[in-house]
Amino acid sequence: MLKLTAWFLWICIASATLFTYLSDWSFQVSWVRILFNFLTYMGLPILFAFQSSKTKRHLYFYLAFGAFLVTGIGLKVNDFLNWGGGYKVQSIEYIHRFDSRQIEFQMEDLGAIGYNKRTVETDTWLGLLKKASNVDIENISLSEWKKVDIHVNELGLKFP
Repeated sequence: MLKLTAWFLWICIASATLFTYLSDWSFQVSWVRILFNFLTYMGLPILFAFQSSKTKRHLYFYLAFGAFLVTGIGLKVNDFLNWGGGYKVQSIEYIHRFDSRQIEFQMEDLGAIGYNKRTVETDTWLGLLKKASNVDIENISLSEWKKVDIHVNELGLKFP
């Protein structure tokens, strides 16, 4: 029963990881993204290692170690290439009156080039997954949205 539970848990984690790569949803917290990627790539060789005979067990532990190295290097390369990070919330413009959606103004630091700016509607699920889609502020219904103007300033910009 423990092996079946472990397989089910790994399938759920791998599906969630794959879901974020194939859709507009992304992990809101970076350590959750790293944990899910780590468990997705490391979980399969470890599961095989515990289900195999003792003679093949060392092979699967080597595969798990290799997956650990590839995952770690891949995540570090990804962090290096996206050194400035993705879009960061500068202000929350509107909050939906009935659910957890909000409209945010976000900026992305491009280094010496400047900043990308966008206004998006974000929806969070369980505080772990976040979906952002572009929105036109001119065409929103004020009966559904409440204007709040909360300044977050995740980029840490200094204003004059």
